[in-house]
Amino acid sequence: MLARHPYLSFMKRISSPKTWSNRQRQVATGFLLAAPAIIGLAVFVFVPLIMGFWSSLHVGFGARSRFVWFNNYRYALTEPRFWNSLRVTSLYTLFYTFGSAFIGFIAALWIAKRIVLKNLFSSLIFLPYVITPPVATLVWQYMYDKNFGIFNYLLSLIGIPAVAWLSTPLFAFTALLVVQIWFSFGYHMILFAAGMQSIPPEYFEAAAIDGASEFQKVRLIILPLLIPTLVFVLIMSLLAGFAQSFVVAQVITGGGPLRTTEVFMLYVYDMAFGNFDVPLANALTNIMFILLAVASLLLYRWQERSYQGLYS
Repeated sequence: MLARHPYLSFMKRISSPKTWSNRQRQVATGFLLAAPAIIGLAVFVFVPLIMGFWSSLHVGFGARSRFVWFNNYRYALTEPRFWNSLRVTSLYTLFYTFGSAFIGFIAALWIAKRIVLKNLFSSLIFLPYVITPPVATLVWQYMYDKNFGIFNYLLSLIGIPAVAWLSTPLFAFTALLVVQIWFSFGYHMILFAAGMQSIPPEYFEAAAIDGASEFQKVRLIILPLLIPTLVFVLIMSLLAGFAQSFVVAQVITGGGPLRTTEVFMLYVYDMAFGNFDVPLANALTNIMFILLAVASLLLYRWQERSYQGLYS
C-alpha cells in the first residue's frame, strides 16, 4: 500500500538510477525523505527570520519604507521603556524559574518515595500544563478581582479587608508569578522525575551502606547527575519567561499598573499592533533572540564545565 503512494514512487524512481552508486542512492533517498521537513522549516522558520531581520533595517511600510540600517536597534537600546520591560522580564524569569524548578524538584522527590496514589498525584500536578493558557489565565483574573474574587472573599472570612491584587505593583507582579509557576511546575516535576529514574540504583545502595542521609543523597548524587535536566529546565524557563509570559501579563494586568508588569513580549506586541511600528518590533524580537541564544550558550558551557569537574 505504501509503495503505491505517488511521493514514494517518485522517490524510488529518482533515487535509484542505474548509473548511481549505493552511496549516492542513500544520500539522494535521505534528502528526498527529509525534503518535506526541510521545506516546512524553510518556509515557516528561516524565511520569516530573514524577512523580519530585513524589515528591522527599515522604517515605514510599502512604498514609504526607507532603509535606515541599524537605527531601530539604536533607538531600542536608548528607549527607557525597553530597559524597563527587560528588567521586569529578567526579574520575572528569575523568580519564576526558581519557584517552579524548586517546587517541581520537591514534587519529583516526593513521587520517588513511592507515595500512595502516586499516579493520581502526578496527574493532578501536571494538569495545569495541558490547560489552554488564555482560558486558565482568565479564570485567575476573576479570582484576583478586588470585589468578586475568591481570594478577597477568603480574606473577608477572617476579617481582613479586600486587597487590590492587580492595582498594586508588588501584588500584581506576584500575582503573575503565582499563575506562571502554577502553569509550569508540573512539567518540571515530570522532567526531574524522569532524570531521577535514570540514575543507577547502585549509587543509592552504596550511599546507604556508607550511612548517607537523605539530604546527602540529594546533594551528592541526585543534583550532580541532574545537571543536564537542570540545564534543560533553565533554558525552557528562559523561553517561558520571555515568550509565554505574554499571555499571562496581557490577560491579567495588561502591563499595569505603571508598566510594572510589562514583560518584554508585551512591549513588542504594543509596538507592533499599538503603535504599528513593525520594523521596531522586529528589531526588538531580534534583540530578544540574541539574548536568549547567549544565555542558552552560557548554560551549555556551564553544563560542560560541571561535568568536567565531576568526572575529572
